[in-house]
Amino acid sequence: MIFVIIALKKEFNYWVGHLTALKETTRKRLYTGTIRGKQILTTYGGLGYRVLHRLKEGIDNFPVEKVIVTGSAGALDPQLKIGDVIVGDRVISGNDYLESDILFLPEFKTPFQVKVGSILTVKLPVISVNRGRKLHLEYEADCVDMESYHIARYCSDSCLEWFAVRGISDLSNLDSTKVWHRNLPQVVENCFTVIESIIERI
Repeated sequence: MIFVIIALKKEFNYWVGHLTALKETTRKRLYTGTIRGKQILTTYGGLGYRVLHRLKEGIDNFPVEKVIVTGSAGALDPQLKIGDVIVGDRVISGNDYLESDILFLPEFKTPFQVKVGSILTVKLPVISVNRGRKLHLEYEADCVDMESYHIARYCSDSCLEWFAVRGISDLSNLDSTKVWHRNLPQVVENCFTVIESIIERI
């Protein structure tokens, strides 16, 4: 079973619309469904390290073999555009990093860019252009989120294969909250396109 986990309920509401045979389980916020005939467990877990509670509950109560963390992220690489998708080959937090198990990237013919890159996990949203530039220079990361590293660390310690797929919802500017709400449906749809293709191959 593949466990797809998202931080926020609003992201999740767009996400589950793409699943078939969606069913609520007896566990709070945990749902099952299918993508391309493969069994999926999915949930939303909250921002930052709070997501680990739902992650652990899913792993402890279902036959989870692989975990995918997805959702929105802020761009650090100035070449990225709204709707582009980063498939993380590395997730970073402070001085620590983890490398993803993904060894391939399918070819995509999409109007948005799909890039293998680095994801930086931070404690607070990046809403300053200057801070975004500094983080990009310091960590050479493509985008920033608040959950990927925490999930990757837990999965690595639990000997579970993990993947991180993040869609660019804002460019780390002062209007990021308004932009995030406006761009979220397209961001989730783009992430689903990439995840669907990955799921076919894992």
